[in-house]
Amino acid sequence: TAVRAHLAAQLERCPRHHGLLRLQVEWARAQDHESAAAALDRMLALYPGDAWTRRERALLAVERQSLDVALDEARQALALEPWAPASPGVLGYVLTEAGRLEEARPLLRRALELAADYGSAAHNLLAASPGEAEGRAELDFLLAQIERQGQAGDALFTYRTLARGRVPPAETLAELKRFAEARTDLWQPFSALALEAIDQGRFAEAEDVLNEALRRFPLILALRLDLALLARRRGDPE
Repeated sequence: TAVRAHLAAQLERCPRHHGLLRLQVEWARAQDHESAAAALDRMLALYPGDAWTRRERALLAVERQSLDVALDEARQALALEPWAPASPGVLGYVLTEAGRLEEARPLLRRALELAADYGSAAHNLLAASPGEAEGRAELDFLLAQIERQGQAGDALFTYRTLARGRVPPAETLAELKRFAEARTDLWQPFSALALEAIDQGRFAEAEDVLNEALRRFPLILALRLDLALLARRRGDPE
């Protein structure tokens, strides 16, 4: 396409441009494994110490069912950037795919300690915790990280999704209400609470929450979309 041709032309002019090389990799990943591997090889030749490239190579190796390669790449990425949430997150994911759940869980917890909003790490942590008690413990861990990190409002949506079928609905609602009452400076706790109330058929409660949220955050489109969802769920033609 014309856009891909333009990217290729820009790379001819600036063959070491890190951002353009990443874009080429991302587009190649959406195309096929061979194109992605070739793009990653080019990037690694120019930036052998780039942790992002190592993580992408690990993810691609999982897709190609080359778990030994994936583990090696993910370990190198972690050594290069131990402070980046994606480094323990990707290694934890690879170990989960390899069935090495005991090794995966501490790494996925570490990823969430670095960024509670890291949704895929939370999903992978629950996948690596098949037991009921284990899953509940990891959900409690996620809540603790959201609370500790303060600004991790988006993680409440992940918690709500993962809690379904693992935590009694009344407890999920109570936890979300606690966050909404404690963090009135963030719109996400209001939204997560309202969505949970809607799913539980508590429409009047959801309306009260959304009205308060919109009073505080009138410019947040997501809250108005929540209000529209509420109207649809209770059959309001307006």
